[in-house]
Amino acid sequence: MSSLAALETVAKSVTTGDGGNNWGAHKSRIVRTARGVFTVFTLDGEGYLAREWHLARKTDDDWDIVKQGVAGREPPNLLAGPDGTLYVIAWPDGQPHIWAGADTGDGLEWRDEAVRGGWSKTDWPYSAAAVSPHGEIAIVTSLGDKPGKFQWAHGVPFSERWKSETFVTDFRFAYVFPFATERGLWFLGERDVLWKSLGWKRPENAFTYVFDGLRYWYSPDVQQREFASGDLRDEPQTEEYPMVSCYQVDVYEDLRGRMHVLYNRRGASTSGKTIGYHLLMEKTGRILWDVTLPQAAQWRMTQDLGGKFHLLMNQGSDLLVYSSRDEEGRTLR
Repeated sequence: MSSLAALETVAKSVTTGDGGNNWGAHKSRIVRTARGVFTVFTLDGEGYLAREWHLARKTDDDWDIVKQGVAGREPPNLLAGPDGTLYVIAWPDGQPHIWAGADTGDGLEWRDEAVRGGWSKTDWPYSAAAVSPHGEIAIVTSLGDKPGKFQWAHGVPFSERWKSETFVTDFRFAYVFPFATERGLWFLGERDVLWKSLGWKRPENAFTYVFDGLRYWYSPDVQQREFASGDLRDEPQTEEYPMVSCYQVDVYEDLRGRMHVLYNRRGASTSGKTIGYHLLMEKTGRILWDVTLPQAAQWRMTQDLGGKFHLLMNQGSDLLVYSSRDEEGRTLR
């Protein structure tokens, strides 16, 4: 393990609490391009539903604000295309909006537009976004309870090559982690519904919503094929273990196109303990293995250019880094 070597403050007096900068592990907030490292954060702005996003670039000794706009309630998503274009996707006035900053060599040239599609107006979109290696953008939102509803879009912004659709699910699955290819889209979400929607009694001191299962959706060609889906894990309530959970903390696509799902689980299957897991699967749903992690935590995963995996977690003031002992990231040191 390695300890945190440096810690920098990007901004002070930022938005916290519900929908603040500390919310939403599925949000993409930091990218690197040839122009440097960028991150996006929100300030309180005009109020709870009209916060402001600010895009900052790392300099030698500070962070400079290079662009800002209206975010809505949630933090925006920040993406970087293969050509260095930066994309900020936010939800002002309950509708999706995209800003694109193209690298001209002399700086960033910005344009923006409302995201096309029949989007439901909401200040709680639980939005997520991804960019493909070729530059296509994907946006996914989750709504409802029982039933749930996904709204998604895929294609090239500011062009006619853009598709947006809606489909209904039996329950809402939120905190989606999406991954885009030139024509395809894969995403995973956790079931996020009221306890009573599952016919369960809410335990004393439990949160209003229960997060009890993981499901993925996949279409290799969103223009031609509907989404297939599959349940990965779930944790049903029992009389002995009424407090249950099963939710992802990170999802990572490795250099071989396989999906690593880091999740925490609690219930009868864990004898009431909260345990962290690392699951490796193919996009089509085949599970290759599922092993325990050193502990349950808000894990993050990455892979270096040599193919080695690294898992990160906070412990007090330290950032702990676990590196893989093998080529698949199954065992850690």
